[in-house]
Amino acid sequence: MFNSKKEDTQLEKTINEVHEEMRNLTADNPVYAACVDQLERLYKIKDHTSKDQTSLKDWIPVIGSIGGVLVIIAYESFGHSLTSKAVSFIRKV
Repeated sequence: MFNSKKEDTQLEKTINEVHEEMRNLTADNPVYAACVDQLERLYKIKDHTSKDQTSLKDWIPVIGSIGGVLVIIAYESFGHSLTSKAVSFIRKV
């Protein structure tokens, strides 16, 4: 009724093709070494935890800066007179 097997993506098909090609080669063949290099690149593309992506620890300073500005603005909105220093808390990158 339901198809439980997912369709392979183009990337997974390419990885499978390289594996098939490597089965017919010996380890001392220069083409085998090229296939290993190609597989490394393909698995780096497939890896979702690549270092090129931002993580939560990259966003913590941004969240902290915005949070500090919002606290100052909220404090000033309740009638407490404080010279607005919120802009000086924002880091200049």
